[in-house]
Amino acid sequence: MTADIKYCCPQMDIGLNASRQGRGFAVAVTTAPAFHSGLLFVFEARSVDAADESRLDGQHDIPIALVYRVCIQYCPWCGTRLKAHYARYIHELEIVENLMNLSSMPLPEA
Repeated sequence: MTADIKYCCPQMDIGLNASRQGRGFAVAVTTAPAFHSGLLFVFEARSVDAADESRLDGQHDIPIALVYRVCIQYCPWCGTRLKAHYARYIHELEIVENLMNLSSMPLPEA
């Protein structure tokens, strides 16, 4: 990210600039060609540092979600419509390619 971006609120500044590899919350930006939607904002919650994921390999008797992701359209802190606000900063945003394996989805037929 660059300092040229005018964030909708201080919390989104923190969310977009947070490490996605560490435990905690972050906001990632990706694209979804299958949906023809341009920018797609994804709120992520990571329960374990990425470096420690291998320690949890194997069978468990309970389901464990290492990373929880949900697509969001509005800032969860201030309510700003994200796509409208950040579209002008598309070249400054860090775009995470194929974040949710959306590129493997078949495109709808015309």
